[in-house]
Amino acid sequence: MESRQLTPLHVAPGTAGAQLALRTVTAAQQGGPAVLLLPGSEGAPAETSPAGCLTDWPDTSVVVPTSGSTGTPRQVELSDTALTAAVTGSHAALAGPGLWLTALPVTSIAGLMTMVRSVAAGVAPEIWPGVGGAQPFEMKSFAQSCRAAHRRADQAGLPCYVSLVPTQVLRLVRQGGLVELAQFDRVLIGGAALAPALVHAMTEANVPLVLGYGATETCGGVVYDGQPLPGVSLRVSGDGSGSPVGPIEIGGPSIASGYRGNPDATAAAFSAGWFRTDDLGSMTHGALSVHGRLDDIIKVGGSKVSLHQLSDAVRAAPGVLEAVALPQPDLEWGALPQVFVVPDSGITDRRSTTRLVEVLTETVRNYTRWPSDHQVIRIVDELPELPGGKIDRTAGEVR
Repeated sequence: MESRQLTPLHVAPGTAGAQLALRTVTAAQQGGPAVLLLPGSEGAPAETSPAGCLTDWPDTSVVVPTSGSTGTPRQVELSDTALTAAVTGSHAALAGPGLWLTALPVTSIAGLMTMVRSVAAGVAPEIWPGVGGAQPFEMKSFAQSCRAAHRRADQAGLPCYVSLVPTQVLRLVRQGGLVELAQFDRVLIGGAALAPALVHAMTEANVPLVLGYGATETCGGVVYDGQPLPGVSLRVSGDGSGSPVGPIEIGGPSIASGYRGNPDATAAAFSAGWFRTDDLGSMTHGALSVHGRLDDIIKVGGSKVSLHQLSDAVRAAPGVLEAVALPQPDLEWGALPQVFVVPDSGITDRRSTTRLVEVLTETVRNYTRWPSDHQVIRIVDELPELPGGKIDRTAGEVR
């Protein structure tokens, strides 16, 4: 198999790093060397080009690492054909080509695609100065970038879009920043399920919410509000038990070529234009529902427990703004859930917090059916997250 020269690019946090990544990716799409996007740090060399660094596929334009939320990141090779197909499908499902505000790390697929979509619309993206961890995500600076994006979009006669992850939405809800989101033509949320309380808050604030689903291996979101984008096919592979829930498989022109330097993983995940995800889902009248990850199922004392469903049960309780259940190894039970909970604004003192913990502990026990005094509820200000804003699913392993 032929290869293509590959340039690793260590992207420094902030506007300058994102702009460099944009120029390099654009050059790669126009026939220059392929680029491997890697997180960098302030003051670090922007670019390194070790001799003999090559892609595994000749049509690769960009190599993007997976988030690593559950383990070691894999390097995903994406062709210009795949990127273009993803852009075309997104434009068709939204309000047409538009200007995007880039507020997610451009070394992640979600952040990268905001830039690629903007360039395809003939306009540079608006880049939030704190992108990539240059500064904490907070309302004041984000609002300034929102207004700048709206001004530029209006001048260009284009719709204005933004893509965020749930942890960013959580912060905006707590800081009263939803009024800024309501000004966009669409607000695309991906990376994880959005808690019902956050969906409700955004709906009440008239935010034009779109819930996306996809992966690095699909050039980002390819399912909007349960519906596949034009050209995208979905199927749920059964296990022979007759259950409607099974691993989600995605097909279409936006599928990656494979994993760089990992032929075994490529063979396991990719086949004849289809990508087999690590997520469980079901299809109802053509609409996809996601039921968590394959590795969200843990055994507690021999009984299977879905951490995804447990998270949903806790999120539905009064007083909970956001929550996530993560696995924690346990000598007696094999594994136990550790539930991180962000309370809503009504939980203000020790008494109300104690009562919330009692209620949620009972919720967890009723769901898991184990009679343990193990402390499973952890009240936190923010959920454990990776630099890109996705949930750090290894956080429960630290006691």
